[in-house]
Amino acid sequence: MKSLANKIIISFTLLFSSLSLSQTIEMSNAPIADFVNWYAQLSGKGVILPAKFDDRITIYNSDIDASNLDSFFLSVMASRGYEVISGNPLIIKPNPSIDLSN
Repeated sequence: MKSLANKIIISFTLLFSSLSLSQTIEMSNAPIADFVNWYAQLSGKGVILPAKFDDRITIYNSDIDASNLDSFFLSVMASRGYEVISGNPLIIKPNPSIDLSN
């Protein structure tokens, strides 16, 4: 009985500790769709992409956890000229008010 209780405690500890660990992302000249897929996998959210979504992205960050995942994703998408519309699923569309031509 004691062995079963220990196994249950260890299982719960591993389960909940993995949810709170920081994530690292390193992408070099990768399709931006790969970044969106990374986010969708971690967040468990569905995402609809625009028809022409062929940008490439280089990104390095080593301190992403559940508390800042959404804001990190939104800021990266905005920096590339995209707007993320909340809902289920999320919708990504070009944001014409963001001028990236400079």
